Amino acid sequence: MKILITVGIYPPDIGGPASFVPKIANLLSQNSNEVTVICLSNSNLQDNETYKVKRILRNQNLLIRWLKP
Repeated sequence: MKILITVGIYPPDIGGPASFVPKIANLLSQNSNEVTVICLSNSNLQDNETYKVKRILRNQNLLIRWLKP
């Protein structure tokens, strides 16, 4: 099953969703699910997770955010 999780904050940010989303995504990906997390971020870090993490830069122009594939 393909699962998409969208969240406003994600590690290294600190907060509620940044704490529990990685745990949920990890558990879901262990059950043969294809998990992708899309999040807003101030950094473009490379993640070494068992699932995909797509970061959208917060400080980027809104028009570019919408046009970016």
